Amino acid sequence: NSSEFSALLFRGEEAFFRDDALKTLKKKYNLVEGMDFDLFDGGVDLKTVLACLNCPPFINLKRLVVVKDFYPTDKQLSASGFAEALSLLQDFSVLVIINEKPCDALEKVKGLTVVDCGRETASFLSSYVLKAFSRQKISISSRTAEQLVEYCGGDMERISQEIQKLSAYAGLEGEITVDTLNLLVHRDVELQIFELTTALSKKNASESIRLLDQLLRNNEKPQIIFTAIYNAFRRMLHISLSAKTDAQIAVELGIKEYAVKKARQTAALFVKKSLKKACDRLCLLDVQMKSGQRSSDGLLLDTIQYLLSV
Repeated sequence: NSSEFSALLFRGEEAFFRDDALKTLKKKYNLVEGMDFDLFDGGVDLKTVLACLNCPPFINLKRLVVVKDFYPTDKQLSASGFAEALSLLQDFSVLVIINEKPCDALEKVKGLTVVDCGRETASFLSSYVLKAFSRQKISISSRTAEQLVEYCGGDMERISQEIQKLSAYAGLEGEITVDTLNLLVHRDVELQIFELTTALSKKNASESIRLLDQLLRNNEKPQIIFTAIYNAFRRMLHISLSAKTDAQIAVELGIKEYAVKKARQTAALFVKKSLKKACDRLCLLDVQMKSGQRSSDGLLLDTIQYLLSV
């Protein structure tokens, strides 16, 4: 029923889902940009958008009007008569708003259907990987699918790209193993930093040095690695002191929920006093690096040695 899709808000931080939803609509109505398909950024005047919605399509059955990064206030919506205009939309009009962040004013508008394009859980993403390879008759274990999700940092866009690459490598009725992942998939830097901070927390010197060397060989700059370690420890301290759920903290910090879960697991390896002491030390080193008192190379090695001993 076309009326069910007259006004949509694709909202959430997962760009893959937002883009995929728009592609689905374009395919459904057989539209190309510039031909019964108008695209605006968030700075567009609402009157312009409403005027386009009232303009009949030239060749197609539908006119699609898309507005990206649109965060109006209640006052702006009220002044433009936005809600009233939506209630009077022509059958040929489809409005799509695409936002990464929430917008309270929009979500209160009657007749605007909100489509959640937020991050999915690790279990959902693993299931997606299993189904994607199954459709191509490629074998992969549940554990390997989980590792692919971890290697991609839970990012759907990267997962989709890696599935295409791995499928081409394995071929019809092939198999994807952990060795295949290690050969072809570059692990998310956030995951590598998590592995490094975990090794440091466990006081595993050989594994810490191996992981640090791997990051450096991947051309990650010492300053970036140090900052990532510092941020990871600050996050661990914050999470260990918070009474909020992983989901609430993820929203508060603007990170993925799985990253909160991982940080909580690592933080549990410390007593809170030691974790606070480590954060204070890293804060001091950060000041020294930013003020030019210390080079990032030597400071990074001192950081590794200190965290192995704290």
